[in-house]
Amino acid sequence: MLRDGQEVAPAGICRLTEDSPEQFGDIDDANVPAGLNRAVSNYYISTALLLLRSGSFDVPASMLVHVSHLNNDHEDNRNAVEAAVSQLRSAAFSNFGSGVLRKTLEDLYREDYLDQEQSLKSSFPEVEISFPGFDEVWSNVLKKIMSK
Repeated sequence: MLRDGQEVAPAGICRLTEDSPEQFGDIDDANVPAGLNRAVSNYYISTALLLLRSGSFDVPASMLVHVSHLNNDHEDNRNAVEAAVSQLRSAAFSNFGSGVLRKTLEDLYREDYLDQEQSLKSSFPEVEISFPGFDEVWSNVLKKIMSK
């Protein structure tokens, strides 16, 4: 990738998954595709970071899930995202599940955010980039999950 005529490393902020459109056809909370589950988890982490930075829940946040170009698949996509969110919410409200969810999201935060910090700083030198500790992120993830 070139920036101002100089080669810079890609930021790594876009991820393709191995999920296929066929996996989105008959979904419930128990069989959410792994890539979608990771994407929805990342949405909650990113939204928590946005809330921390802005200090307000009034900041809009959205996520694009593009699985297929076919209109008929869009209903399946919606159902799959709702199942992934439901799965996260159930884990967050479960005594056992919340500990597992916290560990899973903390590992994801480290891998997809903290481990990428240097690459992001190189790719976007004009932007001040720093990430808070996971305890702050976790409390805002829970607030967002509970706010539905």
